[in-house]
Amino acid sequence: MKKYLLTLTLLFGLHTVSFSQEGTLGLTANLLLPQGEFKETIDVVGGGISFYGGYQFRGSPLYIGAEIGLANFGTDSRTEPWSTTIPDLTMNVDNNYNLFQGHIVTRFQQPKAAIQPFVEGLVGFNYFFTETSVSSRGGFNANEPIASDTNYEDTSFSYGIGAGVQFKITSFESEGTRGRFYMSLSGRYLRGGEASYLKKGSIEINENRQVIYNPMQSRTDMFLVSLGFIVKL
Repeated sequence: MKKYLLTLTLLFGLHTVSFSQEGTLGLTANLLLPQGEFKETIDVVGGGISFYGGYQFRGSPLYIGAEIGLANFGTDSRTEPWSTTIPDLTMNVDNNYNLFQGHIVTRFQQPKAAIQPFVEGLVGFNYFFTETSVSSRGGFNANEPIASDTNYEDTSFSYGIGAGVQFKITSFESEGTRGRFYMSLSGRYLRGGEASYLKKGSIEINENRQVIYNPMQSRTDMFLVSLGFIVKL
């Protein structure tokens, strides 16, 4: 429930700032590199995507927006019998170790230039969750989840700074609407509060077929490298 309330707050903020001739929408691909305690415990690079939108005040370098993203830090896979009475039918079982993030972003960048370097500050949250899904091994719906459940979760505060540059690719005009496409490259350092989370190998099944969770706990600092595409209207 906490995740959904935070997400609605961010989307409401996005709604209130995005309706303008200077609106911005973007999609980025991200590499998440754990730092400090987080690196010592998880020791894996995450990958994910983010979506963001906002508003740059007309003639001003000030941009305000909101961003949400989803990343994965690994997957455990195994096969299990469908049931004790049908042991010859086996299913895929996948444990996905995920991170959902939401941030409010304040950025300073030159408006409407072909090359726009920027600096930014962010504040938001990290939501760590492990999702287990079951899928068929074959047939027309092979590898499509039949059932899934979130079996471990925790949330931490997140804030940080970043810098990058946006390069204009082209301009367009359609039915009286003018816009510009940009490519972006950026880096961010995010300080994350302490959280409890699982990683690959943290879920065990003992000889009695009981599930054992072995969570990690640490600060959740990370460095993000992002490559994205942006439309400005």
